Amino acid sequence: MKQNVGILDQTLRLVVGIFLIVLGFYYSNNWILYIVGTVVLLTGIIGYCPVYEMLNMSTVQKGELLAKPEVRVSMGQKTKAKKPAGRARRKPMGRRKR
Repeated sequence: MKQNVGILDQTLRLVVGIFLIVLGFYYSNNWILYIVGTVVLLTGIIGYCPVYEMLNMSTVQKGELLAKPEVRVSMGQKTKAKKPAGRARRKPMGRRKR
């Protein structure tokens, strides 16, 4: 999914989405407001709107793309535990006595 919702649009979607969800609680659990508020909130969080894509629209301006952190999930790889900080152990010099 390519980001097609700009920063201002995302901010407005977050505010309106939270407002609609709270309004749903206020008006005795109105589930339509919950659904609409959740969809608006999620599109604001993700930065992607499928309706914008169908209409071939984008509110993202040049240089406005948010740098999203990469999530790397690796399975089956073991990591070595680091040794605790402190004095380094010296290897014994010479031969061992039997």
